[in-house]
Amino acid sequence: MLNILNRSLRMSRLCRFFGTQRMKLPKFGDSVEEVTMTNYLIEPGEYVFEDDDIIEVESQKGTTKIKSSLSGMVSSYLVEIDDDFNVGDEYCEVDIDAPKPEKKVAAPSVAAETAKEVKQDAPAPTPKKEAKPAPAPAPKTPKVATAPLEGKVYYY
Repeated sequence: MLNILNRSLRMSRLCRFFGTQRMKLPKFGDSVEEVTMTNYLIEPGEYVFEDDDIIEVESQKGTTKIKSSLSGMVSSYLVEIDDDFNVGDEYCEVDIDAPKPEKKVAAPSVAAETAKEVKQDAPAPTPKKEAKPAPAPAPKTPKVATAPLEGKVYYY
């Protein structure tokens, strides 16, 4: 009996390093127990790196992005958008044996795309004219004050 338990323990440790793993929703607040899936930030079939944002959830405290605890290709999501699930529930399957992409490719943001469009629509910049140097400031002369009775001169 003890031999079977040892073997199953070794197999569970090996499974952690090979094949498909499921990610569980981590605890991210003292009073947050239930959340609603609002968005998949990484689509199934895409590669996710550890500590990348993978999903977006909403709780009674607000919307939060959840980071991936594994690196690999997202196989499937176990929770549909707008479904409720609890802290500790499994929400995603990741194939950790999937080959890594050559480079981590960042998705172009909406702001970057609109900036490109604005640059294309904007007129060509005109060449800058040489600015003439400003004249040198005049030297300051000290203000002189005299005491009315003693005839002493004070500079300030």
